[in-house]
Amino acid sequence: MSNQEESPSILKALADLREGHHPLAMSILAEMEIMRHVEMHRSVDEIDEAALHDLHKRITDHVVSGVHEVLSTGGHKETRTGPAAQGHMMLPGQVLNPGCALRHGEFALIYGTGGDLRFDRMHRSTLWESGTQVFPAGPCVLEEDGNLVIYDSDGKPIWMTGTWGHPGSKLIVEQEGYAVIERPPGPFIPPIEVWSTDWLLGTVRMYHATGITAMPAETTLTVPQGRKILCGGARQSGGGTSTFLTASFPKDARTWVAKAEKSSPASIDVWAITISDPYDACEVLIFGGSPGSPSDTAAVPGNYVRTGGGAQAGEGSLLVASVPGGSDSWVAVSKTPIAGQTASVTAYAIGIRASDRSIPSIREIFERKMFETKIFANTGASASCPSAEISTIGGYVLVGGGAAVNCLRGESNFLTASYPEGKTWKVASKEHIQSGACTITACAIGARVGSGTLFRP
Repeated sequence: MSNQEESPSILKALADLREGHHPLAMSILAEMEIMRHVEMHRSVDEIDEAALHDLHKRITDHVVSGVHEVLSTGGHKETRTGPAAQGHMMLPGQVLNPGCALRHGEFALIYGTGGDLRFDRMHRSTLWESGTQVFPAGPCVLEEDGNLVIYDSDGKPIWMTGTWGHPGSKLIVEQEGYAVIERPPGPFIPPIEVWSTDWLLGTVRMYHATGITAMPAETTLTVPQGRKILCGGARQSGGGTSTFLTASFPKDARTWVAKAEKSSPASIDVWAITISDPYDACEVLIFGGSPGSPSDTAAVPGNYVRTGGGAQAGEGSLLVASVPGGSDSWVAVSKTPIAGQTASVTAYAIGIRASDRSIPSIREIFERKMFETKIFANTGASASCPSAEISTIGGYVLVGGGAAVNCLRGESNFLTASYPEGKTWKVASKEHIQSGACTITACAIGARVGSGTLFRP
C-alpha cells in the first residue's frame, strides 16, 4: 500500500481505534509500520527482491482487507470466537474459554471462570497470574497479530500482553516451567520469544507499604530478593495544610524511599513497580543527576531504556515536579515555601537493558529496540488542591509515572501524591498558603514489546 493510498481519514480512524484497544486496528497499523521498515532497507544487499515483493504483497493484501473490516465493524468482530486451543500450544486466532487450560507435563496455563489467567505448577503453586477479575468472563484470544487478549462478555479487552505487531505468533507452554509467545521466522527475521511468564513484562508486579504517622514522615519499601524496581511512587496523608512530599526516589534496585516535610505529623504510602529477575538477565540501574540547583535532570545512556525515576529535594525545599523528560531522562523541580531562600533537588532516572548473561530472546528484544516505552499525560482542572490521573492504553503495561505542578504566576503549590493504582497513575498537590489555583499534570509510562527494527544496525 503506497503512501498515496493511505487516506488521512482512514489512518486517523485506525489510530483512534488502536487507542481504544481495538486489536484488528492495532494489527493493521503494525503491519503498515513493518512495511515502512522494509521499504527503508530496500538497499540492503542481502535482501532478496522476490522475497521483498512477496512480503509486500502479503502485508498489502492484509491491510486492504483489514481496513474494510475496521470501517465496517468498528474494529471488532461481532463475537470473539475461534477454534479452541488444545494441548500445550495456542495458535493464531485460537481461543481459551473460561475454565479451560493448556498443559505440558506438570505445568498449566489456566484461564479461570472469573477472568483470571494464571500459570501453575500443578498441585504446588501459582508461578504467574494476570491479576484480572471479570464476571462474567469472555474468551482469552491469541489474536492474529500476536497479542494475547482477555475479553469480558461484551467483547471489551480488559488485559493483554502488548505484543501486537507480531503476526503469526504462537503461545507455548514449555515443559521447563514457563509460557512464551514466540514470533515465527520471516524474511531476514529469526524466530524470537516476545513475551514470557518468566521475564520482563510478564512478571510485572506492584508492591505497597504504609508508613507510621511521624514527624518528619519517612517510609521505606524494600521488595523481595530477585525483584528489581522499574519505578515507584508515594502519597502523603495527614499533616494538615503544611505537609508536602520532599522525596520519592530509588535508594537502590530493591528499595524505594519517600519523605515528607517535618512541620507536622504525617504518614506516607509508598509503591514500587517491579519485574522478577532472579538470574540477572537484565541490568536495572539508577542514574543520578547533579544536585545543587532548583531543577535537575538525570538521563540513562543510549543502550538503556528509561522506565521511571524519582526526586529528592534538598533541605528546606519541596517538590514541584518529578516527571519523565523526553524518552531517556527524568526531570525534578523544587521550590522553597519561603521567599528568598534557594531550593535544590536531585533527579534519578531508572534504566533497563539486557545483561551479558541474558538469554538470546531478551538480548534480541533490546538489540532490536523492541522494548518500547510511551508517555501518556493528562492535566487536571485548575484548583487550589489540584489532582489528575492517566491510564496506559493500547496494550502498554504501566511501569512508571510522574507529576508536575503548573503554576503560572508564582503560586506556592507543592506535590502531595504521585503513585500507581492498577493501570492508572494518580497525582495531587496543594497550596502552601492561599496563593491561587494551579493545575497538575499526571504522566504514566507504558511499556510493551513491539515490532522494533527488523534489521540490525
